[in-house]
Amino acid sequence: MVAKDGQEYTRESIKDNQLSLLLPTIQMILANEESKQKSIRIRDARDREQQRYFTTGQKISIRAPQWLALMEDKITWQVNEPAAQAITRIHQLALEGKEYRGITMIMNRDKSYWSPDPKPHNPEGVW
Repeated sequence: MVAKDGQEYTRESIKDNQLSLLLPTIQMILANEESKQKSIRIRDARDREQQRYFTTGQKISIRAPQWLALMEDKITWQVNEPAAQAITRIHQLALEGKEYRGITMIMNRDKSYWSPDPKPHNPEGVW
């Protein structure tokens, strides 16, 4: 085995110097402890966000579907009506038995409905 510091560990080298494993072992223990601490900090931050939500109603994240927008008060959502109508249409098409590709083709052809904002992975803003 070759360690991060470039030291090579073989059966023979360990037999000759058993203390040579001390440094890598300590490094592994420290890395594990650091990982535990990060996990505790992240869990504590999430708990604080959750507590803030339960006491003030303030949302934890502004991420939402494109048919919803978080208002400046960070408590209420506003519905983007054209987007909501497009989503309703998609569900209607699905209930009619249309498959994903068919729904996509219909929504891209029918320009009377709202379409997604252009993104790096979807520069044309199509369904």
